[in-house]
Amino acid sequence: NNGILSATIEGTEETITYNWSNGERLETISNVAPGTYALMIEDAKGCVAEDEITITEPEPIAVNFSTQSIGCLDDPNSGAILIDTVTGGVFPYEYSIDGVLFSRSELVSNLSEGTYDVIVKDANGCEVTEGASIEGPPEISVNLGDDVVINLGETVTLQAFTNAANPTFNWMSEDSLSCNNCPELEVRPF
Repeated sequence: NNGILSATIEGTEETITYNWSNGERLETISNVAPGTYALMIEDAKGCVAEDEITITEPEPIAVNFSTQSIGCLDDPNSGAILIDTVTGGVFPYEYSIDGVLFSRSELVSNLSEGTYDVIVKDANGCEVTEGASIEGPPEISVNLGDDVVINLGETVTLQAFTNAANPTFNWMSEDSLSCNNCPELEVRPF
């Protein structure tokens, strides 16, 4: 409701009476909501003229963005938010994650794990806020199964199960092991 309507009258020097369809009686009216407004003017001689105008507003701002989460080998501040598309509102747009510092850059980088407000502000100062999450590195787990008791001379196959993608296995023991980067290892006591 921040529209402004102003009547421009040509061809007369006389006093004009203004009658807007919303009840206002001034040459210029403000705080006008979107809609159609009629104006009837009348001069001191009783001559009348009428016109109407429609005030529209931009579509609401909508934003689509993508996030880059932090991998287990990444720097802890390697998260990012990329603005993919913005529709509605009035171009140009500015972006912020704190509501204080705005930029026209569509990339916000050097982010740590956490939740952020993505704020888009258009040329009219209208804003929309959407939540974004930067995920931290996944927790890695490894499982060697149940403990096994074997007798001297017997062998057992040790097998590592992990949720890590493309893991490197490094078996450690007081005795030497004969496999480097193996998910399975056959061992026996001496």
